[in-house]
Amino acid sequence: MNVYYINIVFFFRLYDGEPKSPDSIEFLRSLIKNKNNKVILTVLYEAWPHTQILSILDMLEVAPNQDNVVLLMDFYSYANPDVWKNVNVVAYNSWLCRLYYNEPSPKEPNLSIDKFLFIVGKPNKKHRIFTLYDLYQRDSLDKCEWSLFYEPKLEEHVRIHLPNISDNEYSTFINSTIRSIDDISPVFQADNVDFHRICFNPTAPIFSKASVSLVNETLLSRELFWFITEKTWKAIKNLHPFVLVGYKETYEYLESLGIDTFQYAVKHTHDKLVGSEEDVIKMCVDNVLYMMENKTHHMEELRNSVLHNYSVYESLALTYSEKMHPSLLTNMFWSAPYHKVKSDIALEVYEKLWGKNGAVGED
Repeated sequence: MNVYYINIVFFFRLYDGEPKSPDSIEFLRSLIKNKNNKVILTVLYEAWPHTQILSILDMLEVAPNQDNVVLLMDFYSYANPDVWKNVNVVAYNSWLCRLYYNEPSPKEPNLSIDKFLFIVGKPNKKHRIFTLYDLYQRDSLDKCEWSLFYEPKLEEHVRIHLPNISDNEYSTFINSTIRSIDDISPVFQADNVDFHRICFNPTAPIFSKASVSLVNETLLSRELFWFITEKTWKAIKNLHPFVLVGYKETYEYLESLGIDTFQYAVKHTHDKLVGSEEDVIKMCVDNVLYMMENKTHHMEELRNSVLHNYSVYESLALTYSEKMHPSLLTNMFWSAPYHKVKSDIALEVYEKLWGKNGAVGED
């Protein structure tokens, strides 16, 4: 049995915008047309527009529900199931699973540390730089372990989010807050910051410096409330109570998964997290400071909550692993655009994706 995977994100250069037909497209089509081959098309790690994915399937000449082809995609892109009626889809959670298999977890929370953790990430997103600025304005950074990666060439992309302060105030703020927690830096590009080299760097040493996390997700959005990445899962994996900078819809989504969102330990419950972006950010900063000031009154509850959340996280990872062979997780979805699955695991890969737990449903 021959099992192949084709990483269509890389082959069709989705990070550059609209799909571009690769020079090797005839080779890819021949693999797919040969019904003796099992072909896994992967599209992971982002919320890719369904129109782009479907256009790629057309370019590859994949027939409706072609039984030797499976589309393995992140559930972010699977948000509308009706779109995929004619495609054999296996929904996955690549961020959660890669984190689960790549990093160890502490056995017990350390709630006695009087610091919370705030990893800013790319500062060109308003909710990230504004959260840091709000902490700075409150003189609350002494309660925080934080990171800010910045270079002058990013100024036009960051400065725009703080229009109500002077240039001098802006410079003072930035110069006062540039900081690395662990001396590992991202790659600075022409007009952006590439965090791929550090997003899965082992994080236990960072999390061991704090007891609580203030989480800034990739998006602050009421519509894309389900876009939860490794940023939230890292806090859960490292047994941190957390405050997520987000709207009420994101909190409700986490609770629908079984996650405890620590509503007993915050000032503003998530039903109040509506209104303007800046108002929501300020309420979330209120919440993390309130949690830190009052966590001694909730130690047992917090401990039980973080252990419960880890149990939910682990259960989700194991459920997703039923669909995918763990040994393929890194090389299959992150690096190589094309790969023939090793013969010693091809049968297991086949059974997971095409068997009774998979998309096609063969016995």
